[in-house]
Amino acid sequence: MRLNRLDLIRYGRFKDANLTFPKPADGAPDVTVIFGPNEAGKSTTFNGFLELLFGFKSGAHPYAFRFERSDLLVGQSLSCPDTGRWLCAATASGRNRCWTRRIAR
Repeated sequence: MRLNRLDLIRYGRFKDANLTFPKPADGAPDVTVIFGPNEAGKSTTFNGFLELLFGFKSGAHPYAFRFERSDLLVGQSLSCPDTGRWLCAATASGRNRCWTRRIAR
């Protein structure tokens, strides 16, 4: 599985932000390093990715200061070698924690 794009649609201080991770040339290492000054959003970005993978934590949410907890939304685009490309999104609403849709083979 390969992460192509991470969307912080409504999460922490971010609104409609996305990070794109281009595929490297054949034979080149596929490693991404995210760096920046303090308070730039590195931890917020990483936590959004983790909550997309494993679901939102219950109770009070540390990143629900700009948006209501029920409005938090993150998304991603993944490539899976055997099954094609997938889009995933997760909300903190609790009704639909995550849904996945294959968009190409």
